[in-house]
Amino acid sequence: MHKILIVEDVEVVADLQILMLIRAGIAFEARRIETAEDFTRQIELAVPDAILYSAYMPHFSGFVALAKAQSLCPDTPFIFVSGTHSEETAAETRKRATTDCVFTTSLAELPSTFDRAIKEAEERKKRKAQESAITRLTRVYADQTRELEQLHVQHVTLRKLSRYLRASVTPAEVYAAIECFGPQLFQGTDGKLYLVHPPGKHLESVATWGDKSLTGQTFTIQDCWGLRQALAHRVQDPRTELLCGHVTADSNSARPYLCVPLFAEGETLGLLHLRRVEGESPSSAIAGSMESYLNLAVTVAEETSLALANLKARDSLHEQSIRDSLTGLTAVFWRNSFYANWRARTARNTRSPSSRWTSITSSASTTRWATARAT
Repeated sequence: MHKILIVEDVEVVADLQILMLIRAGIAFEARRIETAEDFTRQIELAVPDAILYSAYMPHFSGFVALAKAQSLCPDTPFIFVSGTHSEETAAETRKRATTDCVFTTSLAELPSTFDRAIKEAEERKKRKAQESAITRLTRVYADQTRELEQLHVQHVTLRKLSRYLRASVTPAEVYAAIECFGPQLFQGTDGKLYLVHPPGKHLESVATWGDKSLTGQTFTIQDCWGLRQALAHRVQDPRTELLCGHVTADSNSARPYLCVPLFAEGETLGLLHLRRVEGESPSSAIAGSMESYLNLAVTVAEETSLALANLKARDSLHEQSIRDSLTGLTAVFWRNSFYANWRARTARNTRSPSSRWTSITSSASTTRWATARAT
């Protein structure tokens, strides 16, 4: 059922318009108004499907009514019904219209004009819905494309970091790799890598990017919820969530952060801590989202843990190979082998050219004698 708003100060004229629409078999609900205040109030209460204007009111002319209609409900058809006002006035008003929703008709042709106006309004509505859907899909496609590109860049950077971690031969090289690739992987964040020191089970910062104000900070395992739970601890709203002891106690100044423990062979090695850059908008893109970095941070923590564990295992095996397990002294066979190689290398470097030639000649002679004897 259509809702029609009739602007007419003569009730009989409005009844004639209603009668013409009823005879045409149109189902509708009509309301008649006479003033601009009632016109605005009715539109604010419920937007009509069509507006019929046939009055001749100096205080509320067709120009004023059309302007208000285009402001309050620009997609609603506005139909001038000729009768008490002149055709010139209706034509002039239609020229001033800024949309295609304005029609001029006579009382006899009102039903057909009404049907055409409603159909065109529905077509415009469908067309706008389609355009809106296309715009929305285009925006979603652009966002997904941008996200895929960023994920590709993160994947390439992560592979580079993994190669450097596997090729590192000292812990210092591991720390340097984290400081180099950390800002590229976690844009819009400040990051720190902490390692556990066995004597007091305290953690010290070994790699940092971004804010370096807390570079010398130390804390214990009990000060971090992530280390105590052996799980990644993410805080999105510091005002309503539990904060770690190594984070600023004042929740009003704290920033969203992420703590990812480093484990290897059942041992706690350290902690990867990421914190959003101060002043970054919480609703910014993927570069500032702690949630989007969770899986990436877990992967980086696993790669770092594996690299540190391999270096530790290599150093342990090397130490076992050169030291006696009971006495702790340097193994005799390794010491003898080292000194023998050293003496041979020293003798080879200090030997004169003539003596070297004599040695080579004697070796050749010995080889020929052995060959002749064998034959």
